[in-house]
Amino acid sequence: MASVALPHGTARLAWSSAPSLALAQSEGRTSASARRSSRGRPGSAIVCALPLALGFRAGTRPVSGRRRSHRRAQGSDDYDVIVIGAGLGGLAAAASLGKAGRKVLVVEAHSVCGGCAHSFTRKAPGGGQYVFDSGPSILTDMGKRNPLRLVLDYVGASDYLEWIHYEGWGMLTPEGPWRLELGKPSFRDQVLPRYGVPPEEFDEVVKASAPLAQVGQDIPGLVLRDDAWQLLPLLLKFPGGVLPALRDAPKLSEPFSVVLDQLEAEGKLQQGSWLRSWLDALAFSLSGLDCTGTTAAAMAFTMDELHRPDTRGLAYPKGGLGAVVDALQQAVEREGGEIRTGVRVQEVLVEDGCAVGVRCSGALKGELRAGEAVVCNAPIWDAAKLLPDSPELDEMKRDWEETPMTRSYLHLHLGLDASGLDLSKLEPHYTSMASWQDVTAEQNMVAISNPALLDPSLCPAGKLVLHLYGAGNEPFDIWAAAQAEGREAYEALKQERAERLWQALEEIIPDARARAEVQLVGSPLTHRRFLRRTAGTYGPAPVFGRFGPGKVPFRTAGDALPGDLREGGVDRLLLCGDSTFPGIGVPAAVVSGLSAAHTTMSVWEHLELLGRAGY
Repeated sequence: MASVALPHGTARLAWSSAPSLALAQSEGRTSASARRSSRGRPGSAIVCALPLALGFRAGTRPVSGRRRSHRRAQGSDDYDVIVIGAGLGGLAAAASLGKAGRKVLVVEAHSVCGGCAHSFTRKAPGGGQYVFDSGPSILTDMGKRNPLRLVLDYVGASDYLEWIHYEGWGMLTPEGPWRLELGKPSFRDQVLPRYGVPPEEFDEVVKASAPLAQVGQDIPGLVLRDDAWQLLPLLLKFPGGVLPALRDAPKLSEPFSVVLDQLEAEGKLQQGSWLRSWLDALAFSLSGLDCTGTTAAAMAFTMDELHRPDTRGLAYPKGGLGAVVDALQQAVEREGGEIRTGVRVQEVLVEDGCAVGVRCSGALKGELRAGEAVVCNAPIWDAAKLLPDSPELDEMKRDWEETPMTRSYLHLHLGLDASGLDLSKLEPHYTSMASWQDVTAEQNMVAISNPALLDPSLCPAGKLVLHLYGAGNEPFDIWAAAQAEGREAYEALKQERAERLWQALEEIIPDARARAEVQLVGSPLTHRRFLRRTAGTYGPAPVFGRFGPGKVPFRTAGDALPGDLREGGVDRLLLCGDSTFPGIGVPAAVVSGLSAAHTTMSVWEHLELLGRAGY
C-alpha cells in the first residue's frame, strides 16, 4: 500500500493571468541582499501563519539570483542549474526548470534514472523478459485532482503515460481474506462489522478528515516555493484556499493520531477499536510509521482518495512504474535538459558561501559549473557527505546527519510460470498482515504487487511478474552484521528473511516456489548500494514542530540556504526528494522537486509557468 498519498490535492482555478517572462527577466533576478529586504513586506506576516498548511519557510533568506562572477565562459560544462540525482524529485525539478528556459544538467550515480521508483528487467528462461518495479507499486486514481497527475501535467509528462485503473486490493489477514474496494460502502458496511466496529465510528473519522483534505485540494503543490515570495502564487492563483488554510493550518502538520485522540476523547471512537489499528496500518504504508508519525494532511488526503464516491480506484502505469520515470526523463530532454548516468558527485563546489557546481567522478570527471543553483536530490544523510569541509558548515552537516530515519526494505522479485492458475481469482495487489497488535513490527506487513494482471506486456505469455516487499519494517543492523561475517552469512540471511514474503505469497499461490523461474531477494544492503541511501532507509521520520517558523515536520527546499535560524548555510543550494517536504511517497517526491525548482527562479517566472499550465 505504498506511495498512495501526500498532503496536496488539486483544484483548478484560472481566474488570474500570469505576468510575462519579460517582466520576470527584468524584475525577478535580484541580488540576495535586495531580496532579503522583502521579508519586511506586508505579506510576510501572513506567510508566517500559513506554513503549517503549505510547508513554507518564511525565516529563510531567498536563493540568490544569477551571479555571473561565478560563471565560466559558455561551454559544454556550463549550466544554469545542476541537479544531483535523477530520482523523481530531481527529474521533476529539472523538467520544470527546463520549461522556464534554464539549461539543466542532471547527474545520476546509478546506470538508470528513477531512484527508488526505477524499473529493471531480467531474461525469462523461455525467451522474453520480466519487467520489475524496484519500489512503489500502487497509486490512487490519477485523475486531474491527483497530486502526481498535477505535476506530470505541469511539466508536460502526462502525454507519455497511459493509466490502467482497478477497483481495489486484497487483504490477507489473520481473520481471513477480504477486499478493500475504493469509493464503495463495502468497507464501512461489511468489513468493519467483522471487527466489531460500528460504522458510525468510520463516519466520524471521514468527517474529521474532510476539511483537512479539502485544504489540500484547494492548495496544490504547484504553488510551493521556499522564499519570501512564497505567498504570492497562492494569493493570485488560489485565493479561495487561504482562509481554510489559516483555519486548519495547526492540524495539518500534526500527527494524525491527534485527530484520532480527539475523537476518542469526544466518545466518537472507542479506545482499542480495530479501526485505529487499520488506520495505523494505512499510515505505515504511507510513511513507514503509524498514525503517531504520519501527518494529518497525508492521512486526510488518503482517506478522501480511498473513500470518495467518484474515485476511479487505483491506477497503474502501462509499462510499470518505470514508465513514470521515463515520462519525466522525456519531459526533461524535450526542454533541452541533459541527463547523464554513471556520474558520482563527490562534492558540491562552494565559493563565497554559494553553490557554484559539483565535482564528479565516473562517466563525467572533474568540475561542472552551475550559474544559478545546485539542486540536491540525494537523501539528506548522503547530501551531508557532499558538503565541503568547512567550520561554517559543521552545524548544518551535523543537523542533516542526525535526521531520524525509518527502517529499510526487504524485496522479493519473482517471475512465475502461471500455467493452470485461475487468474480471475487473483488481485493485482495484496497486503498481508501477520497481526493487528503492532502494525509496525518487523515483517508484519507485506505488500504483494501482481501487475501483469493489469499489463500482460510486463512478462511473457503464460507468466506472472510479482514484487513482494516489506517497506519500512526491515532492520539494517542484522544485515550489516551478516555482511561483516562474509558472503555465506549474507546469503543465508537473505533466505531466512525472505521466508515471510514467500509465506505471504503462498496464501494466494500455494505452489509459488515450484513455479518460480526468476527469484531475486533485495536487502537493505541492496538499497544502500544501488540507491546510495544511508542504512538503506525507507526515508526520514518526521520531526513534528521542528522545521522553520511554520514548524513543519520535514525539511523544506531551502533548508541549506543561509537564514536567521542558524549560522552558516550555502546560498543557491536547494534540496528535494523524500528527505524534504512533503516527505515520503511518489507524489510527495515530485512535489518537492517543484518546490526546489520554483525557489531557484523568480516568482514572476513561477507565475508564468502556472499560467501556461492553465491556472
